[in-house]
Amino acid sequence: DPYAFFRRTHLTEGLKSTLINAINRLSGKSGEPIILLKTTFGGGKTHTLIALYHLCLNPKAALECSHIKSELGTFSFEVKPAVVAFDGYEVDPHRLRKVYGSSSLWQFLLLKLYEVTGCEQLKKIAYDYSDPYEPPGAEALKEAFIAAEQIGYAAIVLLDEMPEFLKRLAYKDNKLADAAQSFIGSLARAIASTRYSILVIAVPDVPRYRDVNRIIEDMLMELKRVAFPRNLVGKTDAVYILRQALIEHRDPGAHKVAEKYYNVYARFKNDFPPESSSESYKAKLIEYYPFHPQYVDYLYEKLSSLEGFQGTRDMLRITAWTLHSMHRKQLTEEFVLLSDIDVLDKNILDELLERHGYVNLRRAIEGDLEAIKEVDEDNVKRGLPALASRIYSALLVFSLSGDPVSIKDIGLAVVRPDVTPSQVASMLSYLYESKAFHIHVTTEGGEVRYIIKERANWRRLVEIKANEISDDHARKVLKNYLKDATRMWGRGICLLYTSPSPRDLSTSR
Repeated sequence: DPYAFFRRTHLTEGLKSTLINAINRLSGKSGEPIILLKTTFGGGKTHTLIALYHLCLNPKAALECSHIKSELGTFSFEVKPAVVAFDGYEVDPHRLRKVYGSSSLWQFLLLKLYEVTGCEQLKKIAYDYSDPYEPPGAEALKEAFIAAEQIGYAAIVLLDEMPEFLKRLAYKDNKLADAAQSFIGSLARAIASTRYSILVIAVPDVPRYRDVNRIIEDMLMELKRVAFPRNLVGKTDAVYILRQALIEHRDPGAHKVAEKYYNVYARFKNDFPPESSSESYKAKLIEYYPFHPQYVDYLYEKLSSLEGFQGTRDMLRITAWTLHSMHRKQLTEEFVLLSDIDVLDKNILDELLERHGYVNLRRAIEGDLEAIKEVDEDNVKRGLPALASRIYSALLVFSLSGDPVSIKDIGLAVVRPDVTPSQVASMLSYLYESKAFHIHVTTEGGEVRYIIKERANWRRLVEIKANEISDDHARKVLKNYLKDATRMWGRGICLLYTSPSPRDLSTSR
């Protein structure tokens, strides 16, 4: 649904420049014929390809969205876009042959373009070069694309996950991969010689594809007519992407809610990070509402960059579940805090840990979660806030980055206007001392910091269990152990009885 897609899409700097480049190209104006999208997983590559797909095939739907129209302006195309898309991660070489009936990447693309344009030269090349080891050269492709343009069609070729497809070809035969790479180079060179056609290649910027990416980039760089959109998703875009994708209507009372939270930070400024009580932070609260600045900054700068997490895509998934959870709790007019990523919610816990490779951590903390749940249930019965799960949730999210966090940052992630920092500090101390065996404490620069780890805090566990045993019982058990030991090993044991003074030390056998 192109309208639904654009309605929920925030035009970042990189996405906007890519779309304008395509509009200019299809309108017969300036515009680069080749576009290379290179980001990490979840960095906006596929979203940009889908945006181009919808823009080319349904430009009216894009212009029906006021925020898109205000950014792109009105436009019209001189030719009809003939769009063909290929996902190299989904379509492997075997499936390409068996399901799509194509012996090679170029045969698939050319036949699909022929279906749209009816240009016989595209079809002829597809069958003339049916040998998967013999790709067509740039000259033959250029003539076919120009012929298509002359009858009113521009070839729009969208290639996603090419490094993965090339690696799979190489598993079978390196010569097949070399042929496909050669075709991509010829395709780029041919499209660079046309007036309207566009080639967009998306590659993931990850270590395992480094060599293949370099080959693709080197081929494109020779052409001198390649656009490299930057900041498909920049730091400043994160909150707008979350809001555009997940919030239907933004509450007009943002100023009022922001003022309420800011007053708490200003009143207890020694209990929160210093920047939270500044006037600039108040403005940031208003700008980011309903997402708390700490929530957005941490998810974007820390969580989304961790191995196993996929950038903006996973930010959206986690936030969608969090909003769903808040809606059930009737917290729809509050800021979305890190503590709202409720780890007692199975869906959120699955999304946060299991789906991203933290299976062992999830198993380890099961006992903690049961204890946390009991603490909250007991507090609710007594008319107290359910803080245990909020504190543990925030601490667990922070801990995924591997860095211990201060009580001030935990407070910022938990405190709402009806909760004080002292309540959070008191509950955190109680959880550490009595309930949650995977919370560890460290000191950095004289400041106490907390972190949840996969291994239990055995020292705290022993202390807690020891406190449950009375001194009299401990003496009785120890006395029995000594009697048993003396009876079994009496002849070889030396018992030392010590008093406060070394001079009173005596030995007996």
